[in-house]
Amino acid sequence: KESDRSSFYLVDPLEDNDKFILVIEYPWSQINGDYYDNRVRPPIISRLNVRSGRKRVVERLHFRNAEPYATRDGSIRFVTYETEEGFAASAYQENEDAEWQPLTDVFELSTEMTVEGLNAQGTAAFLRGRYGTDQYYTIYRLDFEDRTFEPIFTDLDADIVDWVEDEATGEIVAGMSLRGKTRYHYPEADSEGKRLHRQLAK
Repeated sequence: KESDRSSFYLVDPLEDNDKFILVIEYPWSQINGDYYDNRVRPPIISRLNVRSGRKRVVERLHFRNAEPYATRDGSIRFVTYETEEGFAASAYQENEDAEWQPLTDVFELSTEMTVEGLNAQGTAAFLRGRYGTDQYYTIYRLDFEDRTFEPIFTDLDADIVDWVEDEATGEIVAGMSLRGKTRYHYPEADSEGKRLHRQLAK
């Protein structure tokens, strides 16, 4: 709303909660009397009561142009943001009372990576980063329960530029690269979503 002087977006519909949704507001910056959505001021995450319209602030993210990722219960564990140098980076917090830490430090990742999403259960995160000798971009799966970290797509001759998620599980079932023409990639594990995508891509 204009009166809020902020941009307002849905973070998560909280499907198991029929009363609240999780939203984020990006406050505008005032420059020479005018307001701009330049994503410099800390965004505000709130639980919005869909019946009354009232909001309860959950957290203020002190990151530039922050994009949070929520688990099914509405907990914010990851955020992707823009550094002062203009690069993308990600951070992690163990719980709402914990401090944010660089993702690469928490999980001992060897290269800088950014979070692209979570599965539906909130037990795994998907990260984009470089892979192999040629350093093409691919998608990795980080499993919180067994602490495994593995690339989903490895047979690459170009960057993975897009991917498809299973609507029910949130797992990634296909990836797409472009090198002259579109090429589809699939994870090793079989799934109904993978099978359906193969059929549609023929």
